[in-house]
Amino acid sequence: MSCSLRRLIIIASLVLFGSWAASCVDRPAHKPIQGTGGVTTLTGWGRWAETLAHVTGAWVTGRNLSCGSMHDPVLYAYMIRDMIDDFKDTYSLQVFGVQWETVDKILDPRLDNRSVEICDEKGQQCFSVVPTLPPPPHRPPASGEQAKHLLLMVLGYTQRYGVAFDTLFLDQSLYENQFLEEMAKLHAMLEDLMDSIMTTVHKCGLTPDQRLIRDLSQRLYKGVDAILREERGFRVLRQTCLGMQYIIDVFSNSSSSRS
Repeated sequence: MSCSLRRLIIIASLVLFGSWAASCVDRPAHKPIQGTGGVTTLTGWGRWAETLAHVTGAWVTGRNLSCGSMHDPVLYAYMIRDMIDDFKDTYSLQVFGVQWETVDKILDPRLDNRSVEICDEKGQQCFSVVPTLPPPPHRPPASGEQAKHLLLMVLGYTQRYGVAFDTLFLDQSLYENQFLEEMAKLHAMLEDLMDSIMTTVHKCGLTPDQRLIRDLSQRLYKGVDAILREERGFRVLRQTCLGMQYIIDVFSNSSSSRS
């Protein structure tokens, strides 16, 4: 397990313990525990505790990948997924005035991949950032070669999510400033996930998609109006959560897959 992941586990444990201890002093026992921005709830504690159980190595193993390990990337995927789950309703209520589930039914997910674009200096050549996942069911690789193919695929997905969160972070910095801290934390976690996948890619002697890297290097922020900013925030969060579940489904032996 990498040193950065160990530090993350320790920090998460301390944050959880601090939230629990504060709630024991300040709040009635029957009320949910609320952290800053409404991110940490009693339900969230259960998910984080489950994630920390994964960190012990009890449930997570990379499948059919003899040249490297997907142990750390899968753990990061769990944490990112759960972080989004823990604040998505607060985000939706603050931005749209309704629960996440309601917006999820209204905004067509087939349009999510168009929500973030990066363009060249002249704004003439633009590139859609958010990836489109393969249709379910998402099954683990059946062979070592397929595992390597999926490894490069999820690296590309993660690189795309990272650039998408660059845009969300700038949206928050320049216009909104309501969820800047959450976007910054998720962006940092995606960077850690990317690094951990890249480590396995190198151990397997594989080469990342150079064309994708070149396209993603066009990191010029494309501003949009307030309505489109709100929509793309939702769409990026939704697709990133689904992308993390995809990594879990194909590279983990855990039984916590979702429909």
